Amino acid sequence: MTETGSRAVMSHTGSLSGAAEVWNSAFRQAGVIQAGSAEELIDTIYAFLYLRPNAGPRVALMGGGGAIGVAASDSLDRLGLSVPVLSPPILEKLKASFPRWETASKIL
Repeated sequence: MTETGSRAVMSHTGSLSGAAEVWNSAFRQAGVIQAGSAEELIDTIYAFLYLRPNAGPRVALMGGGGAIGVAASDSLDRLGLSVPVLSPPILEKLKASFPRWETASKIL
């Protein structure tokens, strides 16, 4: 999928494989979900095993730190998904279901 990988594959039967853009386009048309690593592949498999199919392109994100949320938001956007702004009542319900930081830090 990279220039270096393309050069390496030229000495292999995979030299017929073509450019990354061709593969990416074919994958998009076929609805293929690409995993960038073994860890990402395992996470994707778990998602398909345990999550219900999504009814639309909206995805809610929850996490403990800002940086991972920003990275996840960017990834979702690149995949054509959107992260909606949650309403105040929904945010209050979510807050009520998580322990306060003081309680969580004592558990750790």
